[in-house]
Amino acid sequence: MIFVSGKLPHHADGTVDPDANFEIQAGRALRNVLAIIGAAGGGSDTVVRMVAYIAELEDWSAFDRLYAELRGALRPARVVVPVA
Repeated sequence: MIFVSGKLPHHADGTVDPDANFEIQAGRALRNVLAIIGAAGGGSDTVVRMVAYIAELEDWSAFDRLYAELRGALRPARVVVPVA
């Protein structure tokens, strides 16, 4: 089993672009999670659950879109928690 927690939208060098919009940051964070899973020998098809915290409720639909794009037809259970 592979557990990944607390991933933020960091670039490979560890920097973050705080001025990037939600879609760029969320997409980067999701890709970072998938990269970590891949590096540990898993794949996107091995994810059984994902929890995402978003600061603005209006970003929920953008997150759904990104999630669908990155996950394709196979989408595990997910929880989206608005924290604003």
